[in-house]
Amino acid sequence: MAPPAHLEVENQTKSMYMSQVKNNVAFWLLGLLNNASYVIMIAGAVKISASAVGLVYLCAVLPGIICKASAPYWFHKVSYSRRMVLAAFLMVMAFLFVGLGETRGVQLIGVVCAALQSSIGEASCLALTSHFHSQTSITMWSSGTGFAGVFGYAWVAFLHVIGGLSFRFTLLSALVLPLIWVYVFFQLLESPDGRTHMIEELFTGNSILVMDALGAEESEPLARTNDTERNSRKLSAVARMTFKEKFMFVLGLWSYTVPLFLVYFAEYAMQSGVWTSIGFPVDDEEARHRFYVYANWMYQGGVFVSRSSGTVWQAEKPMLWAMPGIQVVLLLFFGCVAVYHVLYNWGLLLPCFCTGLLGGAVYVNAFTLISRDVPVEYKEFSLAAASVSDSIGVAAADVAGILLQGCLFKLNGLQGADFKC
Repeated sequence: MAPPAHLEVENQTKSMYMSQVKNNVAFWLLGLLNNASYVIMIAGAVKISASAVGLVYLCAVLPGIICKASAPYWFHKVSYSRRMVLAAFLMVMAFLFVGLGETRGVQLIGVVCAALQSSIGEASCLALTSHFHSQTSITMWSSGTGFAGVFGYAWVAFLHVIGGLSFRFTLLSALVLPLIWVYVFFQLLESPDGRTHMIEELFTGNSILVMDALGAEESEPLARTNDTERNSRKLSAVARMTFKEKFMFVLGLWSYTVPLFLVYFAEYAMQSGVWTSIGFPVDDEEARHRFYVYANWMYQGGVFVSRSSGTVWQAEKPMLWAMPGIQVVLLLFFGCVAVYHVLYNWGLLLPCFCTGLLGGAVYVNAFTLISRDVPVEYKEFSLAAASVSDSIGVAAADVAGILLQGCLFKLNGLQGADFKC
């Protein structure tokens, strides 16, 4: 005797709920692992190239910009599985080249591999969230990437700085990360095809019961159209677009990408330029280094908190634009602090934390807004395309940071800046 229909639906709904929990954990871990290798490279930038740290930052940013900018034009021709395997391979190569390389050139090739890996991983995973409950998936991904900053610096600190192990061993021990990456994607994260099959079963003759069980937010989009139909529409809509049409569509996302660019430009200009010129006292190199380390820890903490807030608070467009404006004000504030030494004490760590809050909030809210506002057939394409804007902001900030550091060092009578203002 077959079980009653409502019990069957209840069991299927529980199964789907558990799948959602696994998917959320998977996206969080993918975000953590994707950015961890990049952070570990940056944390060890001085070890890679002590005389030209800026060169490490350049190799860590420019390849990613090229990759993300080109992604909308070739991602649809390469499956997610192949892209994720490619990202894992690049992660392995990054740690091997940097860990075993005997020359700066070889190690910089490893940094380039890390940049390509994180870019392919970020653009792919953001696009992949369109196959799931986007706001929750994007938030979990963003939260994982936010914690990657803390995780990456902690990895280097505990193994190398505190533990006294060699930088080579610190990097080679991280080879476990790409193995976990592959396991999470292929074993923990549900396949979009499997999700389609489950949803189709649930909505075969039981749509009202399922909508009651899942709740309006999760079930209404599914009731309007199943995943198979949506995926078909997405593929056909994007496939029909010419290169020019794709380019113009990406430009049309400016209301989301410009805030991402601005907030990343302001915060990384602070990190790479202004915060290096603050210390108590400023003429003590060790004091400047101490403030820089603590400021970055506070910043990373703020990023993690705000990137985890996507399911709690959704900013609308006006606030999405207001937050980068506040970030620029903070950049000007820290510039005045570095020049005039006003409010010159450890209380500055609080606005450092706020800097992280603003950066993380713009990131998660920009992508959740794209997921909500863009037509479903262009959502996957848009999420991947918009990811380039933060990388461009970081690259511009690295250049500005060199100029800012040089000028602030000169105003404070300090030596050691690569650029002489």
